[in-house]
Amino acid sequence: MKLLIDGTELPVAAGFILSASYQPREAGIGTLKLHCTNAVTFEEVSVSIPLDPWCPEGYLVEQGISGRVLILCGATQLLVIELPPLRITASIPLEYEECETRGLPWFVVKDDLVLIATETRIFCLDQRLAFRWCWTAAVHSRDGWVIAEKPRIEGSVAEVSLAAVMKTVNVKLDLVTAAEIL
Repeated sequence: MKLLIDGTELPVAAGFILSASYQPREAGIGTLKLHCTNAVTFEEVSVSIPLDPWCPEGYLVEQGISGRVLILCGATQLLVIELPPLRITASIPLEYEECETRGLPWFVVKDDLVLIATETRIFCLDQRLAFRWCWTAAVHSRDGWVIAEKPRIEGSVAEVSLAAVMKTVNVKLDLVTAAEIL
């Protein structure tokens, strides 16, 4: 989903409606003003966050964990935001050119977990709205491996496809510890 910065309302899980505006700065990071309205009680909450947009139109948004979490993708970082208080619970700073060579990050949502994958790293977000673990392709090998496609969850295992020059390999990770399963 895209959260546009022109104030367009975006309905999200649990009966909330989001809208956003963005104020650029001449130098440095601009400010996102995020607004959340409860569609039933009409209670409102707003927060200002220093975060440049993912693309000129706005921010990429993903939901998970029974609608309790919003993952907001900005130009330099991915933020985990708890709904409805709009409290930032975690952040992933993007490395140089991360999420630029293969496009968007991948999200895998299952029950009380969300996997967030880039070309080189996977983060596991759990029901605490905190990261359980982070795994990098360099753990498998330092020979230039990248995550080739969206990871899959099978039971208690994350299956990750890695690619290098003219090679591919599948790696299985324990969802609790991120340990490779041989």
